Amino acid sequence: MDLKKQANDKTKFESIKMLIHNHYEVGKIRQKAVLKIAKYNVYLAAHIQVTAQKNQETEKKLTKIAQKNAMLFEKNPENCIKGTLAMVELREFLKIAEIYKPVIGKDKKTKEEKEAKYKKVKSVFNYLEIKNLKANEFLYNVLMDIAPNYEIAFAFFEEMKKNNLKLDEISYNTLINKSKTYEQAIQHFEE
Repeated sequence: MDLKKQANDKTKFESIKMLIHNHYEVGKIRQKAVLKIAKYNVYLAAHIQVTAQKNQETEKKLTKIAQKNAMLFEKNPENCIKGTLAMVELREFLKIAEIYKPVIGKDKKTKEEKEAKYKKVKSVFNYLEIKNLKANEFLYNVLMDIAPNYEIAFAFFEEMKKNNLKLDEISYNTLINKSKTYEQAIQHFEE
């Protein structure tokens, strides 16, 4: 089996990670292997990198690859997911926000434009579920923010609770802003 197939085979994820950690010395050889894996699965490469010795140069390269992949909403949803997850691993939250800002931006959009953007991000979420990957707080907050109405935003909020994800200020503020009534907003504020 070639590296491309192995790097994208979920059952090989841990074995590739262990192989890199156990058989490649710290330094250039390991970093070269991590960057080679990134060509096929940037999420796996980022996961390996954050559990290894810090190397800023490699992390910058991985971040660039991850950003490029994360912007592929329509063209390649699988790489979009992997890019986004890689940036989460690398703790590049501001860069994630830059990528998703055009999708969740507050500028005036028609109802159709808002729904189209919601469907794009929701497709990323659906892909995670299909692949049995867990969505994180960031993705849930994005979905709540771009949800077309309060009911959908509240459903994501409840799902976050059910999945024991951290409800933060962004989660509550988003739900308060989506509230239809003053009473709903106050109820969420008091939580």
